[in-house]
Amino acid sequence: MLSQVIGFEVTDKNILSKNQEIDVHVTNRNSAGPLGRGQYVLAEGKNWKAPVPRREYDAFAKKVRTRRGMAKLGLMVTTSSFEKGVYIEAIRDSEHDELVVLLDKVTFPKVWRDFDSVTGGLEHAITRAVYDHEPE
Repeated sequence: MLSQVIGFEVTDKNILSKNQEIDVHVTNRNSAGPLGRGQYVLAEGKNWKAPVPRREYDAFAKKVRTRRGMAKLGLMVTTSSFEKGVYIEAIRDSEHDELVVLLDKVTFPKVWRDFDSVTGGLEHAITRAVYDHEPE
């Protein structure tokens, strides 16, 4: 999906280091608008049946924050849902420049189904995350 976003280039997948794993690394060529949030975008997928707990959100948000200022946008996607505490933590994290967009089994399909393009759907999801932190 991310390769279909205007200005995004998926540059790596499943990056393993000594202390963490990054599922998808994107080089971001956008410099303005909702997508113009840093030179890199990180994405993490959770193919889970149970709701994703806050500790998983915390770990991913830290990955985004610790990219030496190069990443300002993260996308956390699950085939399930997120525990309520994840949304509460996302609100607390709004004091940071980095933004983690939460996409669950309901909101993720809307990114490509409800808009003319994946780019438009992702821009909408980012805007919703900035203001609401909760799914529609």
